[in-house]
Amino acid sequence: LVGINEAVPLTKLHIQDGAGAGTIVPETGTVLTIEGDGANGAGLSIITPAAAGKDPFICMGDPADEGQMKMYYEHDTSPERLHFEVASNDVMVLTNDSAQRRIGVGTASPVAILEIEQGASGGVDCVRIDNKDVDKNALYLQCLNTTADCLHISADAQTTTHAISITSDALTS
Repeated sequence: LVGINEAVPLTKLHIQDGAGAGTIVPETGTVLTIEGDGANGAGLSIITPAAAGKDPFICMGDPADEGQMKMYYEHDTSPERLHFEVASNDVMVLTNDSAQRRIGVGTASPVAILEIEQGASGGVDCVRIDNKDVDKNALYLQCLNTTADCLHISADAQTTTHAISITSDALTS
């Protein structure tokens, strides 16, 4: 065990800044502990050149696939993007642009503030809202100062069921 500014390291490498955070118990299996004293917090910086293919990243996996889960920062694009991948596929992308702060789930290039895209073989609902709070709305749309539709539903020729289906076991006003 190696301790940097830590006399009794709790993991293979334990780095402590200042007086430390107090009594800590790292998660079982932790190999690296970075402990701050609260004055400046604690962090890890990964810095790379701003060039194609030089993206900073963090991977998680196993011996069969070391990069099964990956988070990386694509800083050579505009807008810059923070990718979250599973099995080499983007599952969520956040963009960093003052005019285009966007989140893409299932797409690397969201065209709306929030875009959720599911492939043709998804096999599950794309979005589900399940609200068990009896006095709160499950979905609330408020459109202010707009000349566009507040809610636009489009169903293409592939739709084999209803474009809109509303059911209730106790519809009340």
